[in-house]
Amino acid sequence: GGSGGGGEQVGRVTALARAQNRDSDPIVRDRLADFWIRETALRANAQRARVAGLVSDRPEALPLMQKLTGSELTQALADFACELEGEAAGLWIGDPGAIENADWQRSYMNSFAMTIAGGTSEILRNILGERALGLPKTR
Repeated sequence: GGSGGGGEQVGRVTALARAQNRDSDPIVRDRLADFWIRETALRANAQRARVAGLVSDRPEALPLMQKLTGSELTQALADFACELEGEAAGLWIGDPGAIENADWQRSYMNSFAMTIAGGTSEILRNILGERALGLPKTR
């Protein structure tokens, strides 16, 4: 599905852009590059988390950051994929005109649960600021 991890999501969206003949559009290419950078950073952070000396001073920061940025990247990628689909983004599962059987639409709708489950993105930002970065509590 469109909501999976493991680093292949930008590749799937790139393939979708190619299939929709949008991969030569400089704006599309720029957005794909930005997504690739974000996805690469998430993978690098996951590797960093396995090095005790790099996370011992703020052990909760990296998992919270990964959850926050990972769920938001998944949502942004699914949103962009639906944008690339154009009018077909309005189609749903089982419609013969639905691209990839509406996988990206389903992924986009499901992505909202991930920005809520385990703490909303806003709460995670507060926790990171207060506990991991030592910023004053918000009011």
